[in-house]
Amino acid sequence: MVASDLSMAKQVSSVCQACIITVRCLRRLAPLISRATLHSAVLATVISRMDYGNALYAGIASQLLHRLQTIQNDAVRLICQVLRYLRATPLLQELHWLPMAQRVIFKVMCLVHKLKHNTVSGPLAKRSVPYLLTRSLRSADADRMTTPWFHKSTMGARAFSVWAPKYWNTLLPALRNEVNFPKFRKLLKTHLFSLSLA
Repeated sequence: MVASDLSMAKQVSSVCQACIITVRCLRRLAPLISRATLHSAVLATVISRMDYGNALYAGIASQLLHRLQTIQNDAVRLICQVLRYLRATPLLQELHWLPMAQRVIFKVMCLVHKLKHNTVSGPLAKRSVPYLLTRSLRSADADRMTTPWFHKSTMGARAFSVWAPKYWNTLLPALRNEVNFPKFRKLLKTHLFSLSLA
């Protein structure tokens, strides 16, 4: 397998094509159904397809992520029944939806939390390495992770063992130290939502 096969371009194109067709069909139905029903239909047929396996989108090219964001923007405009040229950011905030970049981070950080607290097993559990200190420092209780070395000219930066620790270490200490998973999810979504507003 060559490095170009790992770009996720074909996967993103396939998801975007299916979602565009679905949004067009739902747009025809929109005048006939209530907003709550339309909202549920969009979540079930469009957003769920975009979220399926979206942890694999970690570190993909910004233009591919932009294509996914465009679909999400179309979906939120459809739910809110507004014109297609209006800005989608306020609408995403109204529905409390995270933009695609933050959705990917949310998914990966939830997975890292489960790995760190031994609630999930498998090959990825071996990839999460705790932050090892050679001497006593104030950061010893910060619950950080070690980011392994990788070659910058390859796709190494997209590896879970590299990408996940990098973003985990940027989280607030209160988030990293939270043991309760439902509370962690809530705090993480609030944190990412505030970043999307900035």
